[in-house]
Amino acid sequence: MIVSRFRALGLATLLLVEGSVALAQDLPIPSARPQDKDIVQDDAGAASQPNKAEASIKPLRDFACERRLADQGVKFRVLPAEDGEGACGVAYPIDVDELPGNVAVKPDTALNCSVVEALAGWVDKSVIPAISAWDKEKTFSTVRHASTYVCRGRNNQKNAKLSEHAKGNAIDIASFEFTDGSSIKIEPRDRKGSDEEAFQKAVRFGACLHFTTVLGPGSDAYHDDHLHLDVAERRGGYRLCAFPD
Repeated sequence: MIVSRFRALGLATLLLVEGSVALAQDLPIPSARPQDKDIVQDDAGAASQPNKAEASIKPLRDFACERRLADQGVKFRVLPAEDGEGACGVAYPIDVDELPGNVAVKPDTALNCSVVEALAGWVDKSVIPAISAWDKEKTFSTVRHASTYVCRGRNNQKNAKLSEHAKGNAIDIASFEFTDGSSIKIEPRDRKGSDEEAFQKAVRFGACLHFTTVLGPGSDAYHDDHLHLDVAERRGGYRLCAFPD
């Protein structure tokens, strides 16, 4: 009786093992993981392999933003990735040739698309109307900047928190130039009572609707000769628009 029970148990165990082997043989074998898992399609549909800088800084190119720029009339080129030390870098930097209104941007830029979109909106909705209100005879020709992408700390200070410039999120506006050869440089103008002061304040206030950070003359000693504009994200959507008291 005991021997029969052991035989029955052994037979059941054998059937269980053989059934498991058969089940394992019936299951499909997973395909090998592709080596080129990061391959993407370029505009022409051809496969391309992003470089390490692009993969580590920003995995996806913002084609939707680029289409909006084109719809606004912005002329631009997407450049090879900027790969700086540490967290510095821009995966898909944009060099802007012209903004709405055929306004040139000089010198060359290296900016994230979101900054270019804010810049285009500001020039179109704030700067051009301010010029028209100030002097209808003037034709705006060029935005001249002092800096876009640079791998550095804030205010060029060592050991400071990383600047938005180091991520391609900022531009420093130095001057506005016109077709008659004249220009307006950004400089301290508070309480001068001039048309230039009114214009500078108008475009500076207007920038707060397009950028999340606006610094300039009177904000601190580091910004007396330019408007620093960036798109830094802050808690609660807070915007830093620093003006003289």
